[in-house]
Amino acid sequence: MPPTSAAPTAAAAPANPAAAPAAPFNLLQKLVDHGNGELLELVADATLAMDLPSALRLRQACTALCGRLAAVRAAAEARRLRWVAELMEMDKFAISDEGRALTKVGVGVGLGWAAGPLLPTAGRVSFRVRIEESKDNLGIMVIGVCTAANTDAWGLFAYTGMLGRLHRDAYGRVQYGSDPPANYPDGDETQVMFDEAGQPDNLCGKATGAVIEVIVDHSEGSLAFRVNDEPPLPALRGFPKGAPLRPWARIGSSTRPAPHDRVKFARAYLFEM
Repeated sequence: MPPTSAAPTAAAAPANPAAAPAAPFNLLQKLVDHGNGELLELVADATLAMDLPSALRLRQACTALCGRLAAVRAAAEARRLRWVAELMEMDKFAISDEGRALTKVGVGVGLGWAAGPLLPTAGRVSFRVRIEESKDNLGIMVIGVCTAANTDAWGLFAYTGMLGRLHRDAYGRVQYGSDPPANYPDGDETQVMFDEAGQPDNLCGKATGAVIEVIVDHSEGSLAFRVNDEPPLPALRGFPKGAPLRPWARIGSSTRPAPHDRVKFARAYLFEM
């Protein structure tokens, strides 16, 4: 009888699968031990460019890495998204969840204006804001960007699906219909959202739970939006090259004690595309 081939044996499973992710960190620890600091920093920089949370985990891997990767942490922190108390009307808002969540408070005190840290002034960047709660599901809120001086803003008005442009004077009073800053575009009341039939659309009646992504492209000087992971919606062009901008929101009135209108950065960090 001709000899038979032995059946292939299955590869042995790791004794402790949960320990597998530690291997890359062990390799990086060896790089530290052998004085390969420059290579380690190159690895960290590449990780930061590809996936920010992984870069933070890398820094936390061991004490020896922490000192080497301090610059990685600083770069990561520069991309952290939060609402800045000094840039908002504090009598109208409460901030929570490490600065990511913004809740409208008070009854009958009007719409509130809030902003975040400066965005990068080059490349293409985006951030996402989730509407956690909207009074009567109407979407009386505008999500977008404002100038570094926190005086002029452009955003998607969820209630109408249009672009809104607003200005605040030196006293914090919001003005409608004023001219945009010099060399900046207008675009006020441009329809941004459309349905499958090409008709104007909006988030009225479906605002709560919606995610609005704001996309700034400095190479084009453009602003676009993405709603619930649908294709991007071009909104406006004409921003100056390298224009310093901030995340911005204007949230509608609270006319009853609860629930208050509430939005939150859906991702903790700015995404550079």
